[in-house]
Formats: sequence, structure tokens, C-alpha cells
Amino acid sequence: MRIHPLSEGSFSIDQSKVFVPFDTQREQIQDRPKGSILVEIQPFVVITEKDIILLDTGLGYMNAQGVLQIHENLMAIGINPSSVTKVFMSHLHKDHAGGMSYVDTISKARYVSFPYATYYVQKREFDLALTNPTASYIKEQFDFLADFSKVVWLTDDQGIIDDSIHYLLTGGHCPYHQVAWIKEDGEQFFFGADVAPQLQAACGNEFTVENLTTIGERIWNMERDFNNRAGFTSKDDKLPKRLMTEAAKSGPGKGSVSGLDKMLPEYYKIRGWDPEGRPSAETLKRLGL
Repeated sequence: MRIHPLSEGSFSIDQSKVFVPFDTQREQIQDRPKGSILVEIQPFVVITEKDIILLDTGLGYMNAQGVLQIHENLMAIGINPSSVTKVFMSHLHKDHAGGMSYVDTISKARYVSFPYATYYVQKREFDLALTNPTASYIKEQFDFLADFSKVVWLTDDQGIIDDSIHYLLTGGHCPYHQVAWIKEDGEQFFFGADVAPQLQAACGNEFTVENLTTIGERIWNMERDFNNRAGFTSKDDKLPKRLMTEAAKSGPGKGSVSGLDKMLPEYYKIRGWDPEGRPSAETLKRLGL
């Protein structure tokens, strides 16, 4: 597996959502407009034995010759844009979806940037972007997907594409933001899109989604262990009486009451706790507690 970043540069952006190029070598960060943030636009391309996978498509800017920047970046590393087989979209904000399609400088017609690739898009993100226009979404960049034959709509919160791409809905940055893991021959590449940069900006480069997940698990188990030592047991893991006795009046669970007695044992097992809801010795050791 080969991984190539496709940097489109650094930009300053404020509430107007206008991306202003920022030269990190010549300009001073403190000189940026008040209230703005500094972002790096960087799609990735991953080359596996059977696929050339593009992860997001950048801003969609063109050079002076009318060549799409992401096309130019791909050709610079020896990849013909027409050979891209999969395009995975984390979300549809314009700095990630701008290169999904482009307007020809001569004919002024809009074309799909990677017509031979299959686009993998979260359907709920697409619906949201079309029905709730904001400065972050430019529907002309992606509305072609509605009639495009080579789009696979992702409708679940997580799943697997062709046994090699694992995706997970994270939300946070926008309601239907998703991340991906690409796995091949024991190697793994994590694409966090707008989740990873926010974590690094807030916490530093040593913090990743994976180790923050472990930190969260340690906190949860420390709290549980403390409560166990204070006398709390599985009998204290209960819901209000109404939820246990009154059937839901609407929604997918209409007519049902909480199955807490069935859910708790499974939850304890997933957490690595014993049947009484106490963190096992193995779990505490694994987390260094």
C-alpha cells in the first residue's frame, strides 16, 4: 500500500467561509484576520493492489492553464486521474467536495472529475447538504450525484467497502462526517478528514483518534472502579421505572419497553467487565490501571 498526500496549500478562513491562501513561509500567523483559523487542504490518494482510492477531492481550484488542482497533483506523482477507481467522501463541505466536479473553462459545462471512479458518499450528508444550504456547501459541486450511475450511497453508521475500506460515522465537525480505515496485507491507513486536524490543533500531534479513545476508556473504567469500591453494584445500573414498565408510544420501538436485563450483560461483556459490572483484572491491566 502506498499513500500520497495531495496538499493544496494553507488557507485562512473566517465566518464568511472564504478560503484565502496563506503562505506559512512568508506570512505571520498573528497577521491573519481576527477570528480566522488556519487550515491545510490535503486530500490523500491510496494505492493498493487492486485500487487507486482518492480520499476527498479538495477545493476544486484550477491553475492558470485551466487544469483542476487535484488532477495536477495526481499527475505530478504519476497517476492519471482517469485511473482513480474509488472516491471516498468524508463529507461535502466545499473544501473537501470542490474537486468532485469542475466547470470547463471553454464550454462552461460542468463535468465529473473522476468519471470512471465509484463515488462513496454518506446519503444523509448528501440530503442535508441539498436541503440545508449554507456557505460551507456548494450544491453545484455535488448535485450530479443524484443521477450519477457510479455512486454508492452509504446509509449505515459504519460498514465495510470491498473488504478493505472500513468507514465510521463520527459526526462532530458536521452531523454526518465520516472517517475511514484502509487495510491491506497487515497495513492500515487511517483517514480522519476534519476530525484528526481538530484533535491535533487542540491537543498536539501526539494525540490521535485511537489513543484518545483509549484515554476515554481509561477514564470510564477508573470511574467505574471507584464507584465499585464505594459500594455500587450492578443493581444500581437501572433506568427510571417508567422506561421499564411503560411501552413506547411512537417511533421504531413503539409497543416495546426497555430490555435492560438483556442489554446489561452484553454491555458488561463489551466493556470488559465481569457479570457484576466490575472491570476485570485483564481490562485494568490492559489500561494500566
